[in-house]
Amino acid sequence: MKFVHLKTQSEYSITQGLNRLDDIIDKAKENKMGALALTDVNGMFGSINFYKDARKAGIKPIVGVDFTVEQDDGNTYQLAVLAKNEAGYKSLIELNSRAYTENRKESSAPIKEEWLADLQNVIVLSGAKQGLIGQLILQDKLEEAKEVASQMKDFFGDDFYMELQRDASPEEEKYMDGAVSISQDLQIAPVATHPVMFLQSDDFVAHETRYCIGNKETLFNIKRKRPFNKDMYFKTQEEMEELFSDIPVALENTINIAKKCNIQLHLDEPKLPMFPTPNGINSDDYFAQQAKDGLEERLMEDFPNEEEREQVRKRYEDRLETEIKIIQKMGFPGYFLIVADFIGWAKKNDIPVGTGRGSGAGSLVAYSMKITDIDPLPYNLLFERFLNPDRVSMPDFDIDFCQSRRGEVYEYVREKYGVNAVSQIGTFGTMAAKAVIRDVGRAFDFNHDFMDTLAKMVVIKPNKPVTLKQFIFGDEEKGIEGDEKLLARYNNEADVKKLIDIALRLEGLTKQVGTHAAGVVISPTKVTEFSPLYTLEPGGSPSTQFAKEEVEIAGLVKFDFLGLRNLTIIKETVDLINERNQKNGHEFFNIRKINTDDQAVYQNIFSSGNTVGIFQFEGKGMTGVIQKANPNKLGDLIAINALYRPGPMEIIPEWLASKSLPEDKRPYPHPKLKEILKETYGFMIYQEQVMQCAQVIAGYSLGEADLLRRAMGKKKPEEMKKQREVFIKGAAKNNVDENTAIELFDLIEKFSGYGFNKSHAAAYSYIGFQTAYLKNYYPEEFLTANLNSNTIGALDTDKIAILVNDAEKNNIEILPPNINASNFTFNIEENGKIRYGLGAVKGVGEKAAFSIQRDREEKGPYVDFFDFLERVGKGNVNKKVLEALVKAGAFDTMEPNRALLFENIELSLDYVTKFRKNQMTNVSVLGDSLFDDAPAPVVVQEQLGLDGEVVTDEKPKKKGLRKNKVKVVKELVRPEFLQPKEDWNELALLKNEKSVFGYFFTDNPYQTYYARELDGFKVATPLAEIKNEFDYGNTEVFVGAVIEEINWWKSKKGAFVKISDGTSTTEMRMFADFLNDNKDWLKPDSFISMKMKIQPDDNENGYSLSLIQGFSFDQTKQLTLNKIFVGNNEADTQDNVDKFLDVCKKYENRDSENSVILCVPATNTSKTKKVMEINVKVENALFDELKGAFGNDWVKATFKKDIDKVVFPDVNNKKKNKGNYSKPKRSSFSN
Repeated sequence: MKFVHLKTQSEYSITQGLNRLDDIIDKAKENKMGALALTDVNGMFGSINFYKDARKAGIKPIVGVDFTVEQDDGNTYQLAVLAKNEAGYKSLIELNSRAYTENRKESSAPIKEEWLADLQNVIVLSGAKQGLIGQLILQDKLEEAKEVASQMKDFFGDDFYMELQRDASPEEEKYMDGAVSISQDLQIAPVATHPVMFLQSDDFVAHETRYCIGNKETLFNIKRKRPFNKDMYFKTQEEMEELFSDIPVALENTINIAKKCNIQLHLDEPKLPMFPTPNGINSDDYFAQQAKDGLEERLMEDFPNEEEREQVRKRYEDRLETEIKIIQKMGFPGYFLIVADFIGWAKKNDIPVGTGRGSGAGSLVAYSMKITDIDPLPYNLLFERFLNPDRVSMPDFDIDFCQSRRGEVYEYVREKYGVNAVSQIGTFGTMAAKAVIRDVGRAFDFNHDFMDTLAKMVVIKPNKPVTLKQFIFGDEEKGIEGDEKLLARYNNEADVKKLIDIALRLEGLTKQVGTHAAGVVISPTKVTEFSPLYTLEPGGSPSTQFAKEEVEIAGLVKFDFLGLRNLTIIKETVDLINERNQKNGHEFFNIRKINTDDQAVYQNIFSSGNTVGIFQFEGKGMTGVIQKANPNKLGDLIAINALYRPGPMEIIPEWLASKSLPEDKRPYPHPKLKEILKETYGFMIYQEQVMQCAQVIAGYSLGEADLLRRAMGKKKPEEMKKQREVFIKGAAKNNVDENTAIELFDLIEKFSGYGFNKSHAAAYSYIGFQTAYLKNYYPEEFLTANLNSNTIGALDTDKIAILVNDAEKNNIEILPPNINASNFTFNIEENGKIRYGLGAVKGVGEKAAFSIQRDREEKGPYVDFFDFLERVGKGNVNKKVLEALVKAGAFDTMEPNRALLFENIELSLDYVTKFRKNQMTNVSVLGDSLFDDAPAPVVVQEQLGLDGEVVTDEKPKKKGLRKNKVKVVKELVRPEFLQPKEDWNELALLKNEKSVFGYFFTDNPYQTYYARELDGFKVATPLAEIKNEFDYGNTEVFVGAVIEEINWWKSKKGAFVKISDGTSTTEMRMFADFLNDNKDWLKPDSFISMKMKIQPDDNENGYSLSLIQGFSFDQTKQLTLNKIFVGNNEADTQDNVDKFLDVCKKYENRDSENSVILCVPATNTSKTKKVMEINVKVENALFDELKGAFGNDWVKATFKKDIDKVVFPDVNNKKKNKGNYSKPKRSSFSN
């Protein structure tokens, strides 16, 4: 070995560096380079994986950091520092962490120059041209450079090296001359380094692109910085030897440095923090006592009847003792004590905590210590699935807390164990397949539409991830077919090929650093003893530079503090119930005391499909399965929860069929398995059942069975062959013949791929049942809590719309917003009705809503609109807020004419501005006088004119001073409202409401406007009756509806269109040509009438809908029009007859079925008198001219009531559902 690379950057330099760790390690091994250094800029993100992978490959890892050093004057320079040993490694961690926690800048985290004194057990490289010495050399300040070098040598001694670099940069020769000179003069050992930014020289463009992406630059911008060149690739030993053939000592020193660096890290040795036990009690003993005391409390609570309690006691105590011994043997009592402590603190502080999550719910110790809230014994949950005594690994409790308050638990832990001992965990965002196309496109400065179109061509399913390369070119080994369209563009378009080629090189690289949403580590000492820290921004909360897998490898213990919104919903519901119970003198409600066998809950909520808001069990697909399953016990819910996910969903029909059979008719794989599979009707649904089957058939211990389950999941052929042999031998000992054993092993292997964690399914199904119980018995409180959950924090009007619709189905009335009754959140009024929250009105916001509520609570109800404005107007309640409140009808009880209020908002706000100014003036005027004889103030009225100018009756004052001048108090007069230019009709009211509610609140415009305009639109089938039409065997249906959403397919060949008519909401298919041809009117909130095809489908409905023909509102009017009646009380006069003829003759069409009838309306004493009738071709202009001639009130259209009377235009068979129609036979459409 002649040379070692000491300046290698990886993808973990984040905005620069193209090298993947495995690539540079493989390259070093290929080049027989026995050691390699990793020196990422200002970070150690990759150091654990680099250390581990390099050692595995037989390469000596040298861990370093290329530090940015900040001087007092703000100047910065680079300094590469390498760890000599573990102490040096920890010194780097400490310094790198200080940079982020104490000196974080917007785009970097430099260390301060004075901190260099804290470095120990390290090698320091001068930084080459980017170092302080190099900067001074290039500035022709050789003596200053020499002085700095001398100081560095004095401080770091023989561990300081002068870097020599020949990297083909323009300043190379000047730097080398100065560096060599200083090295010789001061006897500083020279060392040859090379900035390794990418693997091969042809990676340069890809690296430059990566650099531009990270720095938001474009590749061809002539003004951008260009610190790199194509020579900065991973040079071989031979290439470096040739470069420095004249200075061989510089090469030798790379070997000498490598010899000095000998890091031995202690990995995969978890170090738990010490839990402070009272009176110094041994933690094992304290843990055991806490578990036993907790079990006694649980038994007293769960079995209040003493006789029942004593019957089960031994079973519980035996299980507890077994778990305690395993936990003590594995050294984890401290872990349980820590988790129990912060969960206990959360509960004491009224922070909702989940019943359990993951396999931890299978532990009786966890239940006894109040870590979980579901008893594992009734549900046959296995402790060994959580903690396997045959496989030593850390237990891992994932804890659900109330979404909005979990931060408080994190702060408690920081306070208890010390802020330096607790940290969140870092994460890395990578350049994914679609995003990397856009990133590269931006760096290349390509047209947005061009790169966006390319990105949208990449369609990757979340459950079947593929790389960009696999998506385009396919992967024969993995059975992946390439995308022909994108491949064709790649082969035929130069720009596409250029972009894709670079994207393929960048895909998967680390792009950014983030913070894990839930991960927290607690260290026995400082976190920086194990991992460097990182902050996203100056003053930000620190997280580890290592991701969750790496922090555990480093020895830290991880905890997951997850946020679950449903816990907040349950807590608020219970609080509302108990608030009401307290008022009414009723008993306190305890959610833990509910009966999970309550059949009313199963029938009213689950079997009836009333599952909106039910945790884990809402959604169309899940609801369909639940209704078919007709559950009557929690075990059924647990099974459905485990089955309803990709993979096991395939066996749901078989499971349902088996469930419906009598017990004696159900097939079981083997008689020995009946007791295990009885609860799931003969099917292996849970991982725990896989373990139990191996135990019963082949004599596995549960620990061994867990290892079998894991082996089956990994599908390693050698391991599976070994396990198969063990299984067959074990089965033979239990009198199971070989053929049967093989069949059972294959069956277990099949179901192990489907099997879900029963403990997790049980814990979450229990929460689901809790929500169902609350909805069944306390629907108003439950709905209110759900609505507020989607109001507080991030407003979700889509979810609120679903909940409001569900309220109507459950006969719960939602009252509209009212400025004198609404709070920020939804609230239940005395009559049991729910009042809409102001915070749920888009455009109002939290500050404005709370200021309105607070002022009303302090000073009483608002008297009128101006009283409201005078009290809270401006500030938080600005023009935008007022517009939203008016549209929502919040002022309807003061002024029902919303258009009037909306028109006068600006005028009213001008008045408020004057009012505020006037208040301030009058406060000073009316203040106490220093003189008793001061004259009383004179009140002068002042009002706003129409143009906003002040109008006053105060007389002009003469100039000059006089004693005891009279003070004038101005009294503003509220302005008169201007009349709106146009009143809001029903459609305008509803659309304005939707703009602030996010959905049609008062009513659906289809029924209240469109259908009414079409005289009821009797020819259309209500959406709620489509199922009946399908059941009757009809294959076509004509409907009218309002479009809610248009969701284009990724292929852009069509879209799923969501429509509603007030009776129901459904989804149907439309194809691209029709959508594009009619895009001028085919938009959300627009009316559409459609002839649709109904065809069988295996979806939840059993059928699907697709468009045959579609019509706009105007087209529908013309299509279904019957007669137009025109007239007035004098319609039979010659003047009116002439007007009628003048209009109608222009549109006369004797072949048309449509006609206009001139008539004299009926009176109390006479019938309607027909004057004349003319057949016409109907156009919008005809209506306009008739209304112009006779007035709106005297033109009345009637529409067909029988669908058989409607004559549809012919469909061009070549382009069905594409908006192209041949000329109709008997009716026409004008646009």
